[in-house]
Amino acid sequence: MKKLRFGVVGLGMGKGHALGYQSHLQAELVALGDVDEQRLCAAADEMGVPETYTDVKAMFAKANLDAVSLATPNKFHAPLTIAAFKAGLHVLSEKPMALTVKEAERMLAASKAADRNLMINFSPNPSRDGDGAALQALCSPSAWRAGRSVTVAARIGCAYSKEQEP
Repeated sequence: MKKLRFGVVGLGMGKGHALGYQSHLQAELVALGDVDEQRLCAAADEMGVPETYTDVKAMFAKANLDAVSLATPNKFHAPLTIAAFKAGLHVLSEKPMALTVKEAERMLAASKAADRNLMINFSPNPSRDGDGAALQALCSPSAWRAGRSVTVAARIGCAYSKEQEP
């Protein structure tokens, strides 16, 4: 089975996403993005990820990704999600989904137009272990079928994924 190629944007909270992808057999972490070049280089060196970007739109265009995790400040969730969909990527965004209902509606419309999945990470216990477990649940092949929404919840040391028909 082909591994899903992931990128992670935002390496504060997103570092937990990256570690989760690295620990999953069906995922390949291929690119990291952050505006803080020092943090970006440190994370890339620590995790052995060769592709790094301070321009995330360039990452979306050049890194040959299947999906991206967005762990950025809240005000960037909507514009980066929409840009990722325009690049043909599936998106996992940290909560909150958006700052306004209109932004959320635009994100959903972009998801449908691109025929890609939008997932929002709601981890009830925001520990690195919990986040990693939630990300592992997202890597299941059934979670990436377009047209399904996926609800993910995580607690320390366990996760579950529940598929829902549209």
